[in-house]
Amino acid sequence: MAELRGRIAAFEASETERLSGARLPDGQEQASKEIQEHMVRSQELAVLEKLARGVGHELRNPLGAIKNAVYFLNMALEEPEQEVKDALEILEKNMAKSEKIISGLLDFARSKPPTLCRVNINDVVQEALFHASIPDLPAAPNAVQAGNIEVVSRLDETLPTILADPDQLGRVFENIIINAIQSMPEGGKLVVKTEVTRPDWMAVCFADTGVGIPKENLKKLFEPLFTTKAKGIGLGLALAKILIEGHGGTIEVKSTEGRGSTFTVRLPSGLTIED
Repeated sequence: MAELRGRIAAFEASETERLSGARLPDGQEQASKEIQEHMVRSQELAVLEKLARGVGHELRNPLGAIKNAVYFLNMALEEPEQEVKDALEILEKNMAKSEKIISGLLDFARSKPPTLCRVNINDVVQEALFHASIPDLPAAPNAVQAGNIEVVSRLDETLPTILADPDQLGRVFENIIINAIQSMPEGGKLVVKTEVTRPDWMAVCFADTGVGIPKENLKKLFEPLFTTKAKGIGLGLALAKILIEGHGGTIEVKSTEGRGSTFTVRLPSGLTIED
């Protein structure tokens, strides 16, 4: 808090100096720039959240009507022709995709403080692997073959139990895992690792051997609406960043084109519950 007050004071001083035409010391200029960027980002997020909420709710009603119509047709048509069956299947698949997009919009708009409870991070990771269509993994170390992707689990069984929101963390981990799988269309390896990095901190690392991320895109990766995918609206990693920061943690990525990427989520483990 004291640091924030100091930076705000520096910002106010910078504005006074700017208006008077004087040049600020480098440290104060940097503080001024960072605070202005934070204010602009906060305003942009507020606008995006409002837009996401409105669009999500507006799309749900017509999508629900289409879903009901498809359900009625499936019930009413006893022996439909193959072309009709194919058309209905296409409708159902695209409705599922649309519902996922809407859910992403609403999740971003409704991002809220975590509901804390007793959490074993390894359990959350295992569940995220399961929901991302990766076979459940036994105790680490372990390797399984999921299609043409090898999944290696290196989970530290000595991790302390922490206070966290398992649903929010699971959403973050699942998003990272799915992104990793999509980055390896020809196959590869995904290594998932948990460890205590230093006192009162733990890390969850997801390292893939995928196509990697261009250097110019790394700084934009967690910005809302930024995406390099043909399909998607670029809110998954933006939401992940918000949720992890809501836990007092950080999320970062290192990547080399053609060699893969490593996403690292760091979480404070100071708030623990003894068994």
